[in-house]
Amino acid sequence: MIITTGHIVLYILIELIGFFFMGLCYYTVFFTKSSGVPFFGGIIVAVGFLISPWKWFALLGLLDYGVWALPYALISPGIDAKRNIKRFTPVFEENKYKERFFDKTRLLYVRIKEREEELQWEYITRHFYRLYIPKLVFSICIDEEGNRFLLTDELGRDGHIEVRDFNEDVIILPPIKTRRGKTMTVELEVREKD
Repeated sequence: MIITTGHIVLYILIELIGFFFMGLCYYTVFFTKSSGVPFFGGIIVAVGFLISPWKWFALLGLLDYGVWALPYALISPGIDAKRNIKRFTPVFEENKYKERFFDKTRLLYVRIKEREEELQWEYITRHFYRLYIPKLVFSICIDEEGNRFLLTDELGRDGHIEVRDFNEDVIILPPIKTRRGKTMTVELEVREKD
């Protein structure tokens, strides 16, 4: 194949587009709340070099954030589940909380005031709920007398599981620090389904 100036301009154009999307992905991951367009830039870079005479440069497509985030996204839920079971089970057994129960008549609402966000989840006792911003794992448990408690684990802090009384239908947690130094307020509410 004879390489002409037009071919080189085409390769450079394809690579610039690919690197633009890779850079955009990194920018959005670190400076905004979204993830950009993972894989897209890496695929364009890889394809651009595979159609060029410099095929081994296609490995630069592996620099895309999505290539490394995908294995983490696939593996981390299993690791988190094992970690939560290991940390919370002794507290469950020590306080003799009832087994897991899925209450189809109620919903759990989670409000994060600073993010102006409200989440709605199924109400399941002795189940692990996880917030990523702020980092928090919590579980709602019921003891043998029917009292409801909230167990919280602020990830990255002292590793201590807090147990709070949750007999009222609304609880506001003390401000939780994020990794960027901000504090966020989390409010939980158990409400009957309409």
